[in-house]
Amino acid sequence: MQVEIFMQAVANCAVLIIPGMLICNDKNKLSWIEITGFVMWLFSYYIEASSDSQKRNFIIAKKKAKDNTAVCNIGWWKYSRHPNYFGEWMVWNSQCVMAIQSVLNLDLVMWQKAAIFYTFAMLSVLMFYCLVLWTGTKPAEAGSVVKRPGYKAYQESTSMLFPWFPNQKPTNCIMRF
Repeated sequence: MQVEIFMQAVANCAVLIIPGMLICNDKNKLSWIEITGFVMWLFSYYIEASSDSQKRNFIIAKKKAKDNTAVCNIGWWKYSRHPNYFGEWMVWNSQCVMAIQSVLNLDLVMWQKAAIFYTFAMLSVLMFYCLVLWTGTKPAEAGSVVKRPGYKAYQESTSMLFPWFPNQKPTNCIMRF
C-alpha cells in the first residue's frame, strides 16, 4: 500500500500537475475553453464526491442492518459500478481541457503544441488504465464478486465506469468491459 501511495504522489507531483502549471502561468484573460473546462471540473468533482458519500452512507446503513453482502446500487451507483473513479478520471481530463487555451497562448511552434496535446491525451489514457486495471475497478471487483452474491448480476446490468442506464438483460457491450 505504501508503494502505491508513493507512486500516486510521484504521478501527481511530476506528471499530472503539468496542466495546472500551464494554467497558473498563463497571464491572458479567461477564455471560453477554460470556463468550459472549469464547469466540467466542477461537475466531475461533484460526481466523485457525491458518489463517495452515497457509498459511505450505504455501507453505514448496511452495517447497522448487519448486511455485509449487499450491493450498492443507489444514486450514481445505479448508473455505474464505479462512479467515483469516473468522476476522478474526468477531474483530470477537465484540467487538461482547461489547459488547452494556455498551451495555445504559449510562444511555441505548432509541433511543440501538438506534443503537449499528445501528452494530455496520454495522461488521460494512463489515468484511465490506472483507475480501471491497476488500482481501481478490476481489483475491487475481484473481491466483490466473491463477497457479494448479487454482484455478478450487478456487473451484467450496470456499466463499469461510464454512467449509463442499467440494462435489464446482460450485455456484451464494449463499454461494459
